[in-house]
Amino acid sequence: MSELDLDPAQAATGPPTTGSAPASPVAEDAVSSVAYVLGLLTDEDVDWLATSGLQRTLAPGEIPVREGDPLPSVMLLLEGAMLASSTIATLPDERRLRGDIIGIVAVIDGGPSPWTVEVLEPSVVLELENAALSTKLELDLGFAARFYRATAVIVAGRRRGTRDADGDRLEPPGALAVNTYLAEDRMRRLLRRVDRRDEIVLTGADLTIEQVARVAWQRAPVAVAPAARERLRQSRAVVDRLVAGERPVYGLNTNLGELKDQRIADEDQATFQRHILLSHAAGVGEEHPTDVVRAIMLARLNGMTRGGAGVQPRVFDAILAMLQAGVHPAVPSRGSIGMSDLPPLAHLALPLIGEGEVELDGVRMTGAEGLAAAGIEPPQLAAKDGLALVSANSASVGHAALVIARAIDLLAIADVAAALSLEGLAGHASALDRHIDAARRFSGQMTSAQQMRMLLEGSSLWFSRPALGVQDPISFRSASQVHGSVLDVVELVRSTLETELNSTGDNPMVLIDSGEIISDGNFHPAGLSIALDTLGIALAQLTSMAANRIVRLMDPGFTHLATYLTARPGLNVGLGVLQKTATALNAEVRLAANPASLDYVPVAGAIEDHATMAVEGAAKAARAIDAAFGLFAIELLVAAQAIDLREGITLGAGTAAAYAHVRERAPRMGDDRLMSRDIAAVRGALDDGSLLRVVGTAISRPLGIGIEPLVATAAV
Repeated sequence: MSELDLDPAQAATGPPTTGSAPASPVAEDAVSSVAYVLGLLTDEDVDWLATSGLQRTLAPGEIPVREGDPLPSVMLLLEGAMLASSTIATLPDERRLRGDIIGIVAVIDGGPSPWTVEVLEPSVVLELENAALSTKLELDLGFAARFYRATAVIVAGRRRGTRDADGDRLEPPGALAVNTYLAEDRMRRLLRRVDRRDEIVLTGADLTIEQVARVAWQRAPVAVAPAARERLRQSRAVVDRLVAGERPVYGLNTNLGELKDQRIADEDQATFQRHILLSHAAGVGEEHPTDVVRAIMLARLNGMTRGGAGVQPRVFDAILAMLQAGVHPAVPSRGSIGMSDLPPLAHLALPLIGEGEVELDGVRMTGAEGLAAAGIEPPQLAAKDGLALVSANSASVGHAALVIARAIDLLAIADVAAALSLEGLAGHASALDRHIDAARRFSGQMTSAQQMRMLLEGSSLWFSRPALGVQDPISFRSASQVHGSVLDVVELVRSTLETELNSTGDNPMVLIDSGEIISDGNFHPAGLSIALDTLGIALAQLTSMAANRIVRLMDPGFTHLATYLTARPGLNVGLGVLQKTATALNAEVRLAANPASLDYVPVAGAIEDHATMAVEGAAKAARAIDAAFGLFAIELLVAAQAIDLREGITLGAGTAAAYAHVRERAPRMGDDRLMSRDIAAVRGALDDGSLLRVVGTAISRPLGIGIEPLVATAAV
């Protein structure tokens, strides 16, 4: 069994601690080189490493680096151990490597390797080609400053021969100590991003958006790390010990909310926990689709594995069994104010007490019937179980994970659509000159511009005369600037979301180490709510630019083509009415840009006098993204029609693939026909990921989240 089969905390440091959170893989007095670098980098930097690097598994005895050979890449040793030996007199003869960086000297001076490195045990490395790393360092000054700072400390430490007590790890100077919590989170995240196994292993520490999407959309199997199971057992032991005590503990032996001062007798616990679920199942409105329900279930399970919930393992296993068997509770989408998603999570748990309704294999039935059909034994609830099931923000977090996954796809689609529109306009490719990016150096802008250049590689735009003499409208000329800014926001939301996804939000929280249960404020997801509101504003910028491109492409004053791109004017109207549909969709996105996080009133006797509305933040972002997908389907249709009417144009490698895929779904329009069918056909190519796959193949660059939705995702 490889170390990836274990809790990452155990893989990095040995046996886990007994704390309420997973053990840190980074010792506070001795930080590995990889962890030190990750501690200094931003979450966006770490995402770049994960997407740009290549995972390699090395067997004992392999020699990936030889002394004196050139170093074409840098390797981050994520797991395992290697031995570095050297014949150079100024270097130690041997050095054992764990959590180290190999080939870093090549980044500094391009010299050959001073070491021969041999693999001692099965190891996993993330390999970064020097060419890609050098380009990143040249263009992204912020990344370069952080990376070179870490490199300087690591190299200085090596030259001094500084080691930890085991002789394995370097100890950076105390003045440059890193945030070990960030380092450990990023280490786990990096490990999971390069882990391509089908099974998702819950540890409570490293669940990613991609993994949530795979469970929600592809029904990937889910398992639980041994260390996480041990935390479940230990946290439950704390609950069992304290429940009969004299000291009042909120939600354990007292009632809830304004009734917090009423004690609950031991013999009434089972009834009280059942009543928690029944009383809190007050949701209304349209029910969440199956994929969102699955994401919510996974988010709650992952939160429980951290040990702060104190739930009975058998209750945890019943929820896990429902997820695995496809028993999906009916969960209304409205009712939460984002301070623990009480109503939706109560509906999620109702089948455990024989209540509520579920869907199984497309058939609606009662919760009791669903569990029986799947062979799941309903657990007997005991102290804190009901509260543990509902006391978290899993509805907001699970839904938001799918929202961000779709947003990542949306941004890739936006680049494709903008590039194709630029060809339809016969615009100025000079707006994508790499020197423009170097003069501004925003990471998102550079990423978007580089992607659009790859899409347009080989296009006649690079050498033909533009339709407009001086410069294009801003919606074409500044596409990479706006798309890049939205990408930066998405990265921020992703970072916030994944932190929340792997956090303990239970109130009260079980502390395993001290054997206590304490009230806390971690159920307040302010960061997530603010991030989702920010995403709504960013999406409105994205779609308003696309709507403007659609209108400009139908204006002969800009394109010198027929009005409304009508192939045969006279009795035909052409694509003109698509402007109205695009405007309506853009208005829907703009409406969703209004903040949700500011709308609340005091409840529960005014002891709960603040709220985040995070669940509505996720919902309105989902609605905005759904509308945006329709808007970009229209832009692709309009851009393809403009290209059809423009003679002598050669498309780029990526845009040619996009054009061909659009035309497979919706042929060139001569005489007027039912436009809603064309929109739906192209929208289908966006929803199923096929357009991004064919374009990504054409430019040899993966686009979007890269997860094909096998389960219907009508609207995230």
